Amino acid sequence: MVDALNGKQLFFPGPRSEFGDYDLMLRQVPLRLRAIVKAWLDSGPSLEQFRRTHPDICRDVYQYWGEVPKALVPLDDSGGAAIGLMPSPGRTTNEEALRFFVWLITNPWCDRLAGPCVRCGNYYIRGSVRNKLYCSRSCGTRATATAATKRARKAEHDHKLRQALEAIRKYEKAHSKIDWKRWVSAKEPRITPKFLTRAVNKGELKEPTRPLTESSARLDRN
Repeated sequence: MVDALNGKQLFFPGPRSEFGDYDLMLRQVPLRLRAIVKAWLDSGPSLEQFRRTHPDICRDVYQYWGEVPKALVPLDDSGGAAIGLMPSPGRTTNEEALRFFVWLITNPWCDRLAGPCVRCGNYYIRGSVRNKLYCSRSCGTRATATAATKRARKAEHDHKLRQALEAIRKYEKAHSKIDWKRWVSAKEPRITPKFLTRAVNKGELKEPTRPLTESSARLDRN
């Protein structure tokens, strides 16, 4: 199930030729299967809620369940039996996705399916109730490191914006003929003209008001 969701392989105990165009199925089925599984997980998961919120999908599920071959499989030592599904690979993308979904919801450990992983996007079998975000410790560690890096970069970016704003205020009071970006960059070497251009384009900074020179002031008065 996890391999099918993650686009690694489509399981069938028989020959691969039963799939028809296996490579095409492998490209298309995971997308459809993910859509069905997401709708089911978002429902609780609850099959009854799933039926109410996604009647079209659920109608396909129940229709497939009615058509798929089944058999009673004896259970060891108990004297009882389980319902064994014996479906062939689907003839269409939707039918093949339904094959896997019916396998999922009839599996007693279906509540252990989790995903997609916040970092890599894969579905996985969670080992504990708390493991609901990452498929592995590696993904969790990398995601935490990535988040910390983003926070550090944002803090540095915000600090540079504050420095640039203070420098711009000083520039507005200065009587300098130097371009304001070069002037600010000279005062704050860590702030480049490119940084200032991007900040203005994003609306994070406003271009400074140029101070009037004596000749400009005379022209304004005239």
